[in-house]
Amino acid sequence: MFEFLKRKPTATSSRKSNSITLNRGDYQALKQRAFDAAKQSRLRTEWTTENQSIDYETRTGLATLRARSRDAEANNGTAKKYFDMAEKNVAGPFGFTLFVRAMQQDGVTVDKDDSKAIRDAFYDWAKPGNCDVTGKLSFTAIQQIMTRARFRDGEYLVRVHRGAAYGKYGLQLQLLDTDRLDIELNKALPNGNVIRMGVEMDGNQKPIAYYIRVRHPGDMSYYGGGGGNVYERVPASDIHHHFKAKRPEQTRGVPEAHAALITMEHGHKFKEAALVAAEEGAKQGGFWTSEDGTAEGLADDEDEQGTLYTDVETGQIGVAPPGYEFSQYESKYPSDMYGAFVKENKRDIASSLDVAYHVLGNDLEGVNFSSIRAGTLDERDGWMTHQEWFKEAFLDPLYTDWITMSLLMCAIKDRAGKALPSFRIGKYKDAAVWMGRRWPWVDPFKDMQTAVLGVNNRLKTRTQVMNENGNDFDDSIEEMRAEDEKMKAAGVVVAQPAPKNAAPPQQADDE
Repeated sequence: MFEFLKRKPTATSSRKSNSITLNRGDYQALKQRAFDAAKQSRLRTEWTTENQSIDYETRTGLATLRARSRDAEANNGTAKKYFDMAEKNVAGPFGFTLFVRAMQQDGVTVDKDDSKAIRDAFYDWAKPGNCDVTGKLSFTAIQQIMTRARFRDGEYLVRVHRGAAYGKYGLQLQLLDTDRLDIELNKALPNGNVIRMGVEMDGNQKPIAYYIRVRHPGDMSYYGGGGGNVYERVPASDIHHHFKAKRPEQTRGVPEAHAALITMEHGHKFKEAALVAAEEGAKQGGFWTSEDGTAEGLADDEDEQGTLYTDVETGQIGVAPPGYEFSQYESKYPSDMYGAFVKENKRDIASSLDVAYHVLGNDLEGVNFSSIRAGTLDERDGWMTHQEWFKEAFLDPLYTDWITMSLLMCAIKDRAGKALPSFRIGKYKDAAVWMGRRWPWVDPFKDMQTAVLGVNNRLKTRTQVMNENGNDFDDSIEEMRAEDEKMKAAGVVVAQPAPKNAAPPQQADDE
């Protein structure tokens, strides 16, 4: 059956062969169809052709990447600017805003009283002394530190402490340096789990526990040199270890600026060298020369290599001894190419970091309204992507944990001072809505017009518009009602809305 599918043995050999024979014409045609980036040539001998797992690459490079990323934050102005931008745009100056939508039994009506009680309790927990085991940090500060760590180090590490010993809400957070997760702790366990770079995982690569160093490896000088490799096994349910994965099967995160670090370092060194050269050139230094090559009676001292030199102060004019001539050192700096190189360097960095160049480089020269709008919109989409990731990875699970412990501790009280019952956890645990910071546009009038147009045409709701601006609709309605009552009681006339056709003067794009 199906004889035509069977291979016929050749007369020359009875052995099976998996090779395919191509004539020269077919081979040349195949080469023409291949990817250029996959071809080998003398120009690409240093370009890697090996594929390795992300964990192998991370294990061999993470320590160095992290050290250089931290050094860049401390000493490179462009890197520090980027990490500042990440902190300000993802966490924001006030952190994420929590809205609570606890629904009535009908699933449509919001229980305003319970929602307000939960929200007020959460913001009380978020104050310094309530949410952090050290008693120093607010929840806003915690979010800012975590955001900075994720971008600078590639990941953050937070331990959750629960119980009556941890405040009236029964839950507090402990920020940990990711250096406490030992990259070199890798081994197989008897139960079939594996520890990979300090993280214990099951056969599905699901984190089961984290091996936390009891002492920071950089603090050994405080403890006489011991304890660097003493670990505490902490269940994964008590740890928030999050990173934005770049590839599947990734166990540890890498610094967000990893692809830009070399360019940042080159730019930093170039600027330093150019400034030093310009400074030395401004001092009008040079060399004394003579026919016999001696410096008898002229040199002030010699350096470690035995090279003679003469001290010259700025603004001083010397007199050459008989037989000597002065050759002036002429620096090429300051150079017209300096600014162009710095700009191009920062443009490359901005592209790598996916941020707007005019923001990263503080350069508004030659920028018009249209270009600012295009660059800023793209950058803000990037920041909102990071915000959504942070909400899903950390804020949503944290709220579920917090509401559970707070109800068990009878810490959330209604208007009458009665604790909300813990058996209604199902009503409350999915009631959180987080809103990240939003940005006012360069033309707020047009933004407001767009919002009004969307509401009037039922393309958006007032709740959506207010949420996008970081406001709560129910709270805003209550505030407006209270304002109107106070103004009427005081005899103040409420201002009428401006006519629909009122508009500010048009502004040209290039202004």
